[in-house]
Amino acid sequence: VGKVIDWADTTLPCQGSGGVTDCIRDNEGAIGYIDAGHGNDEGLAEIELRNLAGIYQSSREAAEAGVAAAAGDTLPSRADGDFSGVQLLNQPGEATWPMVAMSYFYVRKDLSYIPNVAERSLLLEFLGAFYDPVVIDECRQFGFVPVGATVNAIAKEALSELKDSLPADAPTWTYEVDTIKGGGQEDYVISSKRRTYAEYERTSLLQDQMALMAKVAEMESMMKVDALVSDDKVVYTQSEADRITAALALSSLSIVLWGVAILYLLAKKLCGI
Repeated sequence: VGKVIDWADTTLPCQGSGGVTDCIRDNEGAIGYIDAGHGNDEGLAEIELRNLAGIYQSSREAAEAGVAAAAGDTLPSRADGDFSGVQLLNQPGEATWPMVAMSYFYVRKDLSYIPNVAERSLLLEFLGAFYDPVVIDECRQFGFVPVGATVNAIAKEALSELKDSLPADAPTWTYEVDTIKGGGQEDYVISSKRRTYAEYERTSLLQDQMALMAKVAEMESMMKVDALVSDDKVVYTQSEADRITAALALSSLSIVLWGVAILYLLAKKLCGI
């Protein structure tokens, strides 16, 4: 179609997946193109596509089998082979999904340009995670489909060759899934349990702020515009109630700021800054 498309006057200009989603949702009868994972997550109705065999199916119906079938016999046998002839669109097969795109990693075969051997081994560990079911299955919730067995085997063979080229002193990276007492904080351990003190401090402050906001909300609910106070039956106007609410909010913010200041002074004293 070329780089410039002469869109019809009735076409809605929408930017990005979020913008297209809004256009579809806010305009009855609108049809738009976004990735399947985003559309399914937003609860949009999906149009079934007809593949080369004349079979209509949705991306959910095609799933992994339809994506794997699209690769066919066009893939090279090695990761350093020629991918220029790979064709994934509108391929034959009853279960084949007609619109398939593949993500590629381009990695130099000679990693000596990375002076730190730990960084070299970490790079390969990162790449290997994309072919680890424990890791890559997390992507399913976003509508992504893991690569098929053929591509998986090609990629793992390439990674194995790269790992064999690492120096003997290159560290091996491990994962802390269940708590490893004393070992989870060692070098070359990838752990989701690690937290910096700054992150812990921010979390604590956020929890304090949420608690204060909940207290303010509770007090607001107790203050009715026409509520009577004490035996003198003092009536609060809406304006007075608004001022009281603002004062409570400012006092809550002041408490949070004082807490931050105290934590800063303590950290400054302990660290000798």
